[in-house]
Amino acid sequence: MVKQLDLRKHINNAVSVLKLNLPYDQTDHVPNIAMNLLAGGTCLEQIELRRTHEAYLNAPI
Repeated sequence: MVKQLDLRKHINNAVSVLKLNLPYDQTDHVPNIAMNLLAGGTCLEQIELRRTHEAYLNAPI
């Protein structure tokens, strides 16, 4: 879906999360934040907790 909609380009053009885009760009962070919210996260610190959760890591984006 990301490739078909060229979502990577649209996210990078629409969102400014990072001051410096090296080695990652906006598209590497925005879906992670969205998945945290969908999984019930209420703050960015909870992303760190989910990085060790197997089901969260294997979820398709």
